Amino acid sequence: MIYVRTPIFYTSLLIVFVIFSIKELTTTKKLTNYTKWNNCIQDGIGLWKNSTDFSYHISNLTESCKVHLNLNIVELNNSKFHAFPVLESSTMPVHLTVGVSENIEGEAELKTKAPETLIFGTSPRPGIEKELFRKIGAQYPVAIGMDSGIVNMTIELFQNSTENYNETSIENASESLIQLDIIYFLKSVLKRNFYSSIWFNTSFNDLPNLLLSNGAFEKNGITVCQINFQKSNVDFDFQIDEMETAKHILMDTVYDKRYAVLIDQTGDHINMFFVNFDNIKCKRELGIDTDQLS
Repeated sequence: MIYVRTPIFYTSLLIVFVIFSIKELTTTKKLTNYTKWNNCIQDGIGLWKNSTDFSYHISNLTESCKVHLNLNIVELNNSKFHAFPVLESSTMPVHLTVGVSENIEGEAELKTKAPETLIFGTSPRPGIEKELFRKIGAQYPVAIGMDSGIVNMTIELFQNSTENYNETSIENASESLIQLDIIYFLKSVLKRNFYSSIWFNTSFNDLPNLLLSNGAFEKNGITVCQINFQKSNVDFDFQIDEMETAKHILMDTVYDKRYAVLIDQTGDHINMFFVNFDNIKCKRELGIDTDQLS
């Protein structure tokens, strides 16, 4: 039997197509939380002319845009931020501190608030923090960098005055230390590819190369849900350079559209907090709607 498609048939198809096209065009698409945050940041930065404006306003801007993320972000001791899951995770959270400092109150608070968290740390220098850290996690006596080998590193030694314990003197000492490549350490020493959080207490200038699309983390199948990164801000000239670096890191991250960033200036440091809005497992762990696209 031969069917003849009349002009009425094609007219009906055209009408159906037009109706669905109009419906698609007039439907208001819901913006994701990340898109709202990203737009908020870009609108704010667009008003700044130079790095001085960035220095004065970046903390307030990221704080005001944070509301769009709808995350349970808490400031822990030692100026560290952490987004706690809204729902219980089916997997054990894993945390790493690169460069354990003398102040481990942040790690201790994290362990108290989320006792199921498995905590690791690295520090090439011996000290009292090693014994304290053992109470909450495992510490490895190595430095972490982009390459493995023996490196010369300047270490600050803090000494209390014997006459007045409130007075502290700082001496710098150069030491040869064992350094492990961060990718090797994460995958071969800790034997994990997924990390709930990593805190960098050291100056890790290669961090942007790790985080961005096609960076070392992505190429090696490593996922990190949230990162605290601290940059020094001691003297004025150095502060300008560091602010410029922080600005570039923020802009690269915003345009990469994978991580949200919160920036805070505390004392002599710039704290940068990154949250992964790209990985489905991270979004599920942090209670972010998994139906949303980053």
